[in-house]
Amino acid sequence: MPHVRYVISDFEGMTASKCKNMTTDRLSIATAEDTYSYCSRHGMDFMEFALKKDSEMIYKMCIADYLLSNPDRHGRNWGFYEDNSTGRIIRCHPLFDHNNAFDKEEMHDISGGKSLIFDGKTKREAAEYSMQRTDFRCISPLTRDDFMTDKMHESFMKKACAIGLYKEIQPSLWKVVINRLQRKSSPIYEPASIKPDNSSTYTDSIILDDIDSKNVTASVKPLDTLINEACELEHSDIEQKNEPLAKKVGKDIGEQEL
Repeated sequence: MPHVRYVISDFEGMTASKCKNMTTDRLSIATAEDTYSYCSRHGMDFMEFALKKDSEMIYKMCIADYLLSNPDRHGRNWGFYEDNSTGRIIRCHPLFDHNNAFDKEEMHDISGGKSLIFDGKTKREAAEYSMQRTDFRCISPLTRDDFMTDKMHESFMKKACAIGLYKEIQPSLWKVVINRLQRKSSPIYEPASIKPDNSSTYTDSIILDDIDSKNVTASVKPLDTLINEACELEHSDIEQKNEPLAKKVGKDIGEQEL
């Protein structure tokens, strides 16, 4: 799944993380929050618009946030690339800002807590729904060494099992003996299946190729216009209701079953 890669760095004597700038002179970011405001202003169904633009990325985002116990996918922590030369929305930008992943409360909640994408649903329900609609695959087994703590590993694996990515297996007798000798009692997990990596990397050339070749049917104004119009809504009905993005989106999908 396309995502921003962070590396440890030093900033003015402090430890920090850094990443490449994922915008260019030709590509800007329109946040989900701003795009929702634009859709509302022009009588467009935001969720229908978003899924039409990049349903695969949105579904995979729901799965990843459930697995990572991430409570912070609000409307400014995801969004879309916009072509600055035409004002057209292309597709979702790579995922970023995972510093709140493995939230202590959510790690202990197998439901994952409230989904910020699909209102009225839990993150597990949103992830299960998404698993049925996109090819989210395990390309290599994860081990305890891939996680910082035992709790992170256990939380991830239990949730991966809950949505069918992994399965908990009964250890063989010799494994039980070895675990006892090593004072290990953690369950054994293995992928439900291993598939080849079929993901594409979000590079500037690929994105610009999409801009030139992809059939974009929706008409969306440039980002600066979109943001200005969103600011004009400060005292509108939407702002007065003071509803989070997830609740607004939930109204768009109505009684649709996940």
